Amino acid sequence: MGLLAFFISYATGRLVQPIMQLRKGAKQIAHGELLERLDIRTDDEIEELASDFNEMAAKIKVSYTQLEQKVEQRTHDLAAKNKELSALYMIASTLSKSLNLKELLNEALSTVLRIFGTEAGMIHLLEEAGAPPRLTSTRGFPEEEMDPDQKQKDSEILYHQVIEKEVPISSIEESLEQVPFKGTPYPNFITIPIRSKGKIFGTLTLLDRTSQPF
Repeated sequence: MGLLAFFISYATGRLVQPIMQLRKGAKQIAHGELLERLDIRTDDEIEELASDFNEMAAKIKVSYTQLEQKVEQRTHDLAAKNKELSALYMIASTLSKSLNLKELLNEALSTVLRIFGTEAGMIHLLEEAGAPPRLTSTRGFPEEEMDPDQKQKDSEILYHQVIEKEVPISSIEESLEQVPFKGTPYPNFITIPIRSKGKIFGTLTLLDRTSQPF
């Protein structure tokens, strides 16, 4: 009887303990502990089941990570879209306040700088075809303190680099033939063309003291 009891106890322990481990692992997976892995070595179907369990847990972890990344990206995209809509709304509200072009541009530029947390900015407008754009609005430094020759040079650079090529330029580009805004205290800038109905009628420039590129 004693020997029989011993064999029954041994067989039961060999069977029950791995099953208990499987149950524990399943519960931990259910509670989000996706790194849980089973170490069962019984050289039978239970070990195979544990191996399948570990493979399943690894796949769930990968799927969960991918889902988290998609949710994070979607959240980021929604935040960016909300920021764009907020900017459009604020600028549209600005445009309803006055019919004076100078006031409109100054207010719109201030709104853009506030939304994007930028220190300074400029708006250049084309007054005639083939001529460099004229500096029409500035924020972040007084226009009267800017060197007239440098202002003219900046306008010519913007005409050739942004308006003719119809692409933005920024301070991180190493291929620039000439670099504008050397007369300002802001080493970091980006200039984008302002379009309306497929035509470019000016440029918008954002400037900042930080080294973080736009």
